[in-house]
Amino acid sequence: MATLMREPPAERRAGFRLQRLEVYNWGTFNQQVWTIEPGGSTALLTGANGSGKSTLVDALLTLLVPNIKRNYNQASGADRRRERDEKSYVRGAYGRIKDEESHRGIVQYLRGKDSYSVLLAHFRNERLGQELTIAHLFYWRDDDLKKLFIIAPRQLSIAEHVRITGTPDELKKRLRSIGADVYEEFSRYSRDLIKRFRLRSEKALDLFNQTVSIKEIGGLNEFVRRHMLERTESAEKINQLRETYQNLTRAHDAIARAEAQLAHLRPMLAEADQHQQVTARIQEAERCAEATPLFFAHRKLELLSKAAAAAQGRIAEQQQHADNLKTQVDALRQQQIDLNVAISSDTAGQQLQRLQQDLSHARERRAGKQQRAEKYNAVARALNLPLYSEQETFFVTAQKARDALGPIEQRMQKLVHERDEHKQAEGRLLAVYHELQAEIDSLRMRKSRIPAEDLRIRRALAEALDLDEDDLPFIGELLKVRAEASDWEGAIERLLGGYGRQMLVPEAHYRRVMGYVDATNLRGRLVYQRADERRVPRSSAGLDPDALFHKLEIKPDAPLHDWLKADLLDGWEVICCASATQFQRERRALTINGQIKSGGTRHEKDDRYNIHDRTRYILGWDNRDKIAALEAELAHRNAELTTTRQVIKKLESEQKQREEQRRLLGELLAYDDFSAIDWQSEAERIAEFERRQRELEASSNQLAQLQAQLAQVQNQLAQVEGDMQRVLAIIATQQSDLARYERLRNESAAARRHSDGDCGRDKRTDQRRFEGPQHAPGEYRRTPVATRQSVHQSRIGIAWPGQHL
Repeated sequence: MATLMREPPAERRAGFRLQRLEVYNWGTFNQQVWTIEPGGSTALLTGANGSGKSTLVDALLTLLVPNIKRNYNQASGADRRRERDEKSYVRGAYGRIKDEESHRGIVQYLRGKDSYSVLLAHFRNERLGQELTIAHLFYWRDDDLKKLFIIAPRQLSIAEHVRITGTPDELKKRLRSIGADVYEEFSRYSRDLIKRFRLRSEKALDLFNQTVSIKEIGGLNEFVRRHMLERTESAEKINQLRETYQNLTRAHDAIARAEAQLAHLRPMLAEADQHQQVTARIQEAERCAEATPLFFAHRKLELLSKAAAAAQGRIAEQQQHADNLKTQVDALRQQQIDLNVAISSDTAGQQLQRLQQDLSHARERRAGKQQRAEKYNAVARALNLPLYSEQETFFVTAQKARDALGPIEQRMQKLVHERDEHKQAEGRLLAVYHELQAEIDSLRMRKSRIPAEDLRIRRALAEALDLDEDDLPFIGELLKVRAEASDWEGAIERLLGGYGRQMLVPEAHYRRVMGYVDATNLRGRLVYQRADERRVPRSSAGLDPDALFHKLEIKPDAPLHDWLKADLLDGWEVICCASATQFQRERRALTINGQIKSGGTRHEKDDRYNIHDRTRYILGWDNRDKIAALEAELAHRNAELTTTRQVIKKLESEQKQREEQRRLLGELLAYDDFSAIDWQSEAERIAEFERRQRELEASSNQLAQLQAQLAQVQNQLAQVEGDMQRVLAIIATQQSDLARYERLRNESAAARRHSDGDCGRDKRTDQRRFEGPQHAPGEYRRTPVATRQSVHQSRIGIAWPGQHL
C-alpha cells in the first residue's frame, strides 16, 4: 500500500492519540463488538455508501461532544443531518416501510428496548506514557434512554470490562473497583475529560464537532471567530464594573452615615452605661436592705449560741469547784467527828496512827497528781498556753484550747482542699511535660515537623502492609515556606496546618491502604489522599505574583513532586495580600496576620494560639527551630511544675503542724478535772497532817490540844461551807441565765426560719412587715424600724461573763 503521508516516530508524537475504537449494538453494527485500531496514526476510512462510515464517525463524536452541540451524519450531507439521533443509533434503525393504512413511513429497527449499547475509545499519550479510556453505556429503563459516562486512566475493552452481566449499579461498582470514574451527567464527564486531555476550554471539542466532515466552511473569519476563539463580552464587563462602582459608592455613603450616627450615639451610650451601673448599685443596696433582718437574726443566733456555750462552761467550772468544796466539807466533818471521839476517849495514840495512814495516802495522791501535772505542763508548753497553777487558770486554758480547735479544723480543711487543687495542677503539668518531652525525642530522631501522633499511625500502617514509611509521605514533609517569604510563615502555617498533616498514598498502594484503614481502629485521626504519580501540573506562568504558590517550596527529590505541584495550583489559588484593599478585592485571600478569605464571602481568623508559635509548625524538612521552641516551652512547664511542687510541700508541712496542734489540744482537753492534777492541795494537806502529828507528839496536854484542833477544824468547816453556799448560788444564777439564753435562741431561730419562708413573697408583702414609708423604684431604702429594733435587741439580749441581764 502506498504511503500517503509520513508519520513521526511514536516517541515524538504529542498529545493523546486514538489507539482503538469499539462499538457494540451501535447503528447497524449489531450483536457483537466491532473494532477499528488506528494505533495512534492517521487512518483512512473507506467503504461503499451505507456501509457504516458515518456511523463510526458519529460514535467517536458521541464520546467527545455534548448532545446539544453534535451534528450526526455530517458526512452524508447537510440536508440529512436530522434523520439520525442517539435513540435511532441505539435501536439500530436501518430503513423504512410504508404503512398501507396511514401511508406513512415506519422505521425498521434491529433491536428492541431490552438491549443495551456501548461505545469505547482508547487513547495513549506516547510522550508522557499515559493511557486513557472513555466509554458510553446506553440502556433502557421505563421507555427512557439512560446513560453512563466512563473515564479510566488505563486500557479497557467492551468484552472484558463494560458488558452488563447484572444490573447497571453492579457494573458501576465493578468499574469503580478497577479505578474508573463513572458519571451520570455529561457535564461532569466533559469537565473531567477536558482536564485529563489537558484542553484549555470546550472550544477544542466544538472545533472538532465542526470539522469532522466539512463540506463547506463559508467565511473563514466567521468560522475562526465562532469556533476557534473565546468570546469576550466587553459590554457586560463594563456594566459589571459600573455596577460594582455604584455598589462601592453606596457602601461608602452608608459607612459615612453610620459613622456620623455612631458619633451622635456615643455620649448616649456612655450615659446608658453610667445609668446601668447606678441602677445595679441601687439594686444591690435594695437587696442588702432586704437581707438585713435575716443577717441580724443570724448574727443574734450566733451570739446567743456562744453565750449559752460560755454559760455551760462556767456552770461546769463552778460545779467542779462545788464538788471540791464538798469533798473538803466531808473531810472536815470526818475530822470533827474523829476529834470528838478522841476527846471523848482521850486516846492520842489512835489519832497518831490515823494521821500516819492519812499522811501515806496523801503522799501517794500527791505523787500521782504531780506526774499528771508534768504531762499537762508539757502539752501546755508545746501549745504556748499557761502552765498548771490555780483552778481559774486551768479553766481559762481549757476554754482557749476549745476555741483554738475550730480554726485549726477549718484551716486543715482548707489546706486539704488547696493541696488537692495543686496536686491536680501537678498532674496536668506533668502530662503536658511528658507530652512535650516525647514530641522533642521524636523530632530529634527525624527531620520533619509532623506531630508524633500522626507518625505513630503511619508507622503502624507501614509495618502492617510491609511498606517503607517514605512511600507514604505527609504533605508537610514535602512542603515548606521559602526563606524570602519568612514573614508569611506563621500565616501560611495556620492556613495549611490541616493540609500539611494529610498523608499521600500512591496509586500502587491505594487499595491496600484503604482496606487497612477501613478495617483497623487507628486510635487517632488520619486524613490521606489518593495520589496519581502521572498527574501533570499546569503552567504557573500566569499566576499572580502574590499567589501562595510562589511563597512555597516543594522538596526537589520528592517522588510525588508533580502531583503536589498540580494540587497546589488547582486547589490553593490563594493570594497573599499585603493591604486591606487587595484582600477585599480577591476571591481567595490571606493576610500576614492569618485572616483567611474563601469563596468570596467566608472569612476566618483563629487566634486561639500565637501565630508565631513554632511548636505548632508542621511544614518543612528541617525541625531544629521547632525543637528549640519546644525545649523553651518544656523549660517553662518544668519551672511551673517545680513551683507547684514547692507549694504542695509547704502545704503538707503546714498540714502536719496543724495535725500536731490538734493532737496536743486533744490531750490537753482530756484533763477535764482540775483536782486530777492539783498536787498543791495535797501538799497543803500533807503539811497539815505533819503539823498535827508533831503537835500530838510534842504536846503533854493531849486533851487541850485536841480541843484546839477541834476548834480549828470547826472554823475551817464553817469557812468551806460558806464558800460552797456562794458557789451554789452562782451555779443557780448561771443556770437561770442559760435557760434564758436557750429561750431567746429558740425564738431567734424560729424568727429566722420565718424570714427564710417569706423570701418568696412579693415586695408589697415584705413592706407590710416593716414600719416606714413606701419607696420609689431606684431609691436607697433606710433601715426599717422593725429591723433597727431587732438589731438593738440583738445587742442588749446577751450577757457576757461577769454581766447579768
